[in-house]
Amino acid sequence: DDAVASAQRAGQEGDLDQLQRERAVADERLATTVTALETIRLGLLRLQIGAAPVAQVTEAIEAAERLGREMEIAAEARREVSAAIRRPR
Repeated sequence: DDAVASAQRAGQEGDLDQLQRERAVADERLATTVTALETIRLGLLRLQIGAAPVAQVTEAIEAAERLGREMEIAAEARREVSAAIRRPR
């Protein structure tokens, strides 16, 4: 929110658009992460009451781990691009 307000005050519409796009992507990733965690939670509850096989819970945990790795890769790539853009030429 502060970055968006700063971009608006500075009249940097391109930066504002970019920040809004990045925020939308972050919101989507957050929703995906919450969904993955909720799937794990429900699987663990089902496992606890004997209504879910261990494999189902294991698959949910592995999917969440893959999602986490993908998010780390994307975040690192974004940092590298941002650093490269900021470097003087």
